Amino acid sequence: MKKKTFVIIIVSIFLVLNALSFLTINLKTGTSLFNNGEYLEKKKSFLIKQPVDRYVHPFIGQIDLNNFSVTENDLTNEKLFYNIYESSNNSDDILKILLLGSSTAINFSNNTIYAYDLEKKKDSKESYNILAKKIETVFPKKKIIFYNAAIRSSKQPQQLFKLYYLYLLGMNFDIVINFDGPLEIVHPYLKNFPINDEAIYPRRYSDELAVLTRDISCVKTNNEEVNKNSYVPLIELFSYLKIRNCYKKITKKEGIKNNWKSFTSIKEQNKEEILENSYKIWKNSSLEIENFSQLKNFFYLHVISPNQHVKKSKKFSEEEKNYLSYEYTEIISEYYERLVNFENLKLKNSLDLKYVFKDIKKTVYRDSCCRFNDLGIQIISEEIANNLKLRFN
Repeated sequence: MKKKTFVIIIVSIFLVLNALSFLTINLKTGTSLFNNGEYLEKKKSFLIKQPVDRYVHPFIGQIDLNNFSVTENDLTNEKLFYNIYESSNNSDDILKILLLGSSTAINFSNNTIYAYDLEKKKDSKESYNILAKKIETVFPKKKIIFYNAAIRSSKQPQQLFKLYYLYLLGMNFDIVINFDGPLEIVHPYLKNFPINDEAIYPRRYSDELAVLTRDISCVKTNNEEVNKNSYVPLIELFSYLKIRNCYKKITKKEGIKNNWKSFTSIKEQNKEEILENSYKIWKNSSLEIENFSQLKNFFYLHVISPNQHVKKSKKFSEEEKNYLSYEYTEIISEYYERLVNFENLKLKNSLDLKYVFKDIKKTVYRDSCCRFNDLGIQIISEEIANNLKLRFN
C-alpha cells in the first residue's frame, strides 16, 4: 500500500471517528462542544465537590466534614461542632449551652434574617443564630457560648454518646438541650433493618463503612477535566465519558460491596416489634442523659420535635402541601403520637412540641422530612426560651 493511500485511510478513519464522537456528544449532552459556554456548563454538572462528606466515627457514628468549628482540647482536633456562637456580652459569668440532635437541630445554627438596609436602600441579609439569640434574652447578664453538636442523619443513642464523648474530652456544659423525635422512630425501621443493621446502630452504619472503602482516586482528574474543552470531538468524547463514569462511581456508590450482611444475623421482628424496640432505645437514651445530668450537675431539657406527618398537627399552607408525601409519612402518622409519650418517663424537664404549629397557617416546614424554615425555628426557639425562663427566673 502506497504511503499516500495509507495516510488517506488514516485521515478518513480519524474524520469518521470525530464525526461519530461529535454526534454522540450532541446526543448525550444536548449541545455542541463548539458551543463552548453551554457545553462546559454540561461538563461542570459532573464536578465532584466533596467525594466524602462524612466519615465513620467509632463512638458517635459519624463526623460531618461540613462542620465549621473546632474547640481546643487535649485529646483530639476533630470537628465536633457544627457551629459555636458566642454572645457579645463581655461578662465573666459564662453560660455554656450544648444543643444535641440530628439534621433538624443543625439548622438551628443556620438561619438568615432578611431586612431592608435604610442607609444602602437595598435588601440585606444577616447570619443569625435564632435560638442562641432567644436564649440570650433569658440570661441578659451572662455571656452565652452556644455549641451546636448535632449530628446529621443521627438518632439516639448517638446524641447520648456524643454527650459522653464531649465530656471524655474534658468539655462540660451548664445546659444541654436535646432536640429529637422522628428519626428515632423511622431510621431503625426504614434505614437499618433493610440492610441487616441493628436498630441501636447509627443510621445505615454498615453502608457508611462500605462507602469509605471506595476508590476516589479519579476525583482530582475529574474536576480538572470538567473545566476543559479540547474542541476535538474524539478527545472530548473520551473526556466526557471519563468524567461521567467517575461521577457515577463516586455519587451512586457503584461497585461498593457491603459485607456486613455476611457477618450479622439480626433477630427476626415484625413492624410493631421493630418500632417498639426503637422507642425503647430512644426512651432509655433520654433517661440516661437525665441521669448523666444529675451526675455532672447540668440542666437537661429534652425537646420533642414537631413533624408535619403527625396527624392534625398543623393547618398546612399551599407550599407545605408539597411536603406531605415522603418515605417517613406512614410510620410517623401511625406511630409517632402513639409511641412518643414522655409523661410516664418521669423526666424532670421535657418540652413536647409535637403540636406547637397546630394553629399556625403560615409555612414553617421547608422540606418533606423534618426541617423548618426560619419562622418555624423562631416559634420553636421562643418555646425553648420561655421554658428556660420559667425554670431559671
